[in-house]
Amino acid sequence: MKKFLFLASAWAVWSVASLAWSFEPLPDAPPVPADNPMSAAKVALGQQLYFDKRLSVDGTVSCNSCHSVMGSGTDN
Repeated sequence: MKKFLFLASAWAVWSVASLAWSFEPLPDAPPVPADNPMSAAKVALGQQLYFDKRLSVDGTVSCNSCHSVMGSGTDN
């Protein structure tokens, strides 16, 4: 049993250590392609579309309905 616990804990340490290098913090700002610069008009259009319910099949659901900005944009 002790040998199993040692192997399990050694595997856990190795797996966490091997994954640690692959995760980096998110950048402070999104990357912007050189050939498609960000502008206030594009940001405003994106915001308008994100909250527009008319884009759904029956006109009752926006992207924000499932991906709430107040919930970090995830769909839970």
